[in-house]
Amino acid sequence: RDVRKRPPAQMFLEAMDLEYRTLDERGTWEVVDRPADAFVIPLIWVLSYKFDDQGYLRRAKARLCVQGNKQVMTHEETRAATLAARCFRMLMALVAAFGLNILQYDALNAFVNSLLDELVYVEMAPGRTLPGKVFRLIRALYGLRRSPRLWQLELTRTLCKLGLEPVPEEPCLFVGRGIILLVYVDDILIVFHPDYKDDALNLAD
Repeated sequence: RDVRKRPPAQMFLEAMDLEYRTLDERGTWEVVDRPADAFVIPLIWVLSYKFDDQGYLRRAKARLCVQGNKQVMTHEETRAATLAARCFRMLMALVAAFGLNILQYDALNAFVNSLLDELVYVEMAPGRTLPGKVFRLIRALYGLRRSPRLWQLELTRTLCKLGLEPVPEEPCLFVGRGIILLVYVDDILIVFHPDYKDDALNLAD
């Protein structure tokens, strides 16, 4: 750590600026006039941090989230499947038994990859507001009730286009092209035999 050169407050401000610019550049929202007849959901900054082995602040992270607890309830599906622990254990047993390789990836800002299929207005990001203006969300943000569901549907469509198929009764497990792919929210594991290394790397790209 070198807090004297980079104070914690500066690290968090930089993290918030990076998060905002990333979301804005991806077309996550458009700025519109505040609607007179629609509920506008507040946004909140969620800050996290990591320390090194000596207990010094090493990294600051900021995520802009919707206060989903204030979102109006609807009949739209919000459920997203999660991988069963027994399935993960079985897969790791196969890796050990047959000498398979594993690639691990994190889907950055995973939910933002999903386009919204409903009209949602949110307040502008704290610290970046404009009088009489709000965001109309185009992409899902963390905190929205339907974000996990939309992300799962989007990822499934993409993987199917790449030649993988979900395993019946286990929608977080995909097979095809000599590859087994496991999804746990935004963590992705690609399991493959060394003979299929090129296919696995091409899929990851």
